Amino acid sequence: NKMKQILFVADECHEMFRVNDNSRAIGNEISEILVKIAKEGRNQGVHLVLATQTLANTDISSEIINNISDHYLLKCALADSEKMVPKSSDITSKLTTGNVYYHHVDNNYVFQAYYSDKQQVEEMMQIIASKSENVKTNRAFYFNGASLFSFNQTVLDNNAKKYRRTPVAFVGKSIDINQEDVSIPLKEDYSENILLLGLNDESQSSRVSINLLLSLLAVCKQRNDDVDFKILDCLNNEDDKYSEVLYDLEDEGLVDIVPPKKRTSFFKQLADDVQAGTAKETMLFILGQDRFRELKLDLQFENETEQSELIGIAAFGLDTSQQKKSVKSFSEALNVILDKGPEEGVHTIIQLEKASNYLFADYISHKELFQKFKHLILLKSDENAATQLRLRNDIRLENLSKEEERLRAYYYAEESDTYTLFTPYIPQQENELKQFIKTL
Repeated sequence: NKMKQILFVADECHEMFRVNDNSRAIGNEISEILVKIAKEGRNQGVHLVLATQTLANTDISSEIINNISDHYLLKCALADSEKMVPKSSDITSKLTTGNVYYHHVDNNYVFQAYYSDKQQVEEMMQIIASKSENVKTNRAFYFNGASLFSFNQTVLDNNAKKYRRTPVAFVGKSIDINQEDVSIPLKEDYSENILLLGLNDESQSSRVSINLLLSLLAVCKQRNDDVDFKILDCLNNEDDKYSEVLYDLEDEGLVDIVPPKKRTSFFKQLADDVQAGTAKETMLFILGQDRFRELKLDLQFENETEQSELIGIAAFGLDTSQQKKSVKSFSEALNVILDKGPEEGVHTIIQLEKASNYLFADYISHKELFQKFKHLILLKSDENAATQLRLRNDIRLENLSKEEERLRAYYYAEESDTYTLFTPYIPQQENELKQFIKTL
């Protein structure tokens, strides 16, 4: 289908080409995009209008400059004038206020630009506005990189249809014109688990984990679901500014934080219940799986009681070959929970800093990982993470911001192979949170 004609206007465009080590990767990506538009856009009705007062400290690609057909040069730095149009500085250096040197491959001349005073500008804007009243538009959209959103009752009300049939987690707002709430449905189906991958040195992963927890608690409350929320806090970091929320939720009886001394019995029981098909609906959060020591050492479970029961059954001449085998270690238990749990209503949310620490396996293929997780939340990670997960080539997790006001993440839905860049919700303020917890 023929595209609509698009006019892309960038004022102070030098900001896109600044020489800065912190943003060089982003600058390179911008240049690649603009080169493609400049080369291929015109015959499809896509036009660039780039304006700037200076090119100092910039690295604008020669491919972009060579694909600019029309130059309008005012009096400017000689180096800038020469960079845009060779041998033009003799002319631009003599220009006076309002004079413009126009250069095209087939024509060039100096002219006097129009000047419109404030009243004329306002009148022109009114004419434009009246002409565009009946034109369909995506509306005006301003994004400065620091937009902050929080999860609240409004998010629930606006998305009520989404969780009518299944629990849904809400993680943030998409970075686009629509700014939609990014939702993750957890169906009772194969591999319906969530893996949250990203650095946590400034509590960015904890922030997303807490919002996942709060949204699922709220949705299950709205649905009147009887679901257990079990938390394994392997981070155990008192300095983490979000850890206090967990204990507030536990004090209200909304979650159960499994202490280290009870992890063995809890894990074994949950895995055995999943295998037997008797598990209660559960949301299991494993925070800081990188530090899950029992899993790292793959500690074994003691099965003396079970073995004596089987021996007793065998003594009565009964066949023990059909008896369900109990899991024998932490890794076996977690694999059972991940593989078979979702179909029994047991969903696992794992927060992990390094992809290489996943289940502490010597090697795990991306295919094996996606067999256990249909949903990935990806924050700033080391540069090898995207490659290990075989993500799309243009996904650069190492370039994502981890600043509190500009936190960025991708939601990857493996089943549909789609990526959504979003801004994670910020946790509510203490008073707001207490009020919100009361509604649960």
